[in-house]
Amino acid sequence: MELAGTKVPAQSAAREPHLVFGEAGALSGADGCNRLTGRYTTSANDGISFGEMAGTQMFCQDTDTIVRRFRMALAGTGRWRIEGSRLEFYGATGKPLAVFERREATPKK
Repeated sequence: MELAGTKVPAQSAAREPHLVFGEAGALSGADGCNRLTGRYTTSANDGISFGEMAGTQMFCQDTDTIVRRFRMALAGTGRWRIEGSRLEFYGATGKPLAVFERREATPKK
């Protein structure tokens, strides 16, 4: 995964920045520290926007930069694209704000 062109260092699966797109605009995931939940909407021409996000308020050492860049990417995203197994978010400049690799959900035990 990349944020603003910079690779995100490996983290535990629970803390790794990720998004899970659910039905009817539901969204969940993590920002690199805290779990998130919120809403998203799509529009014509690959448009996407994210609503307010609710999240936990945990302290995670050495994650401030990743969390800030992740949340800024979501706030600045206006367009998305799927390229192979990658989901890419773009802002007004046309440069990628975030790039995700698709992963299959881990079965719950």
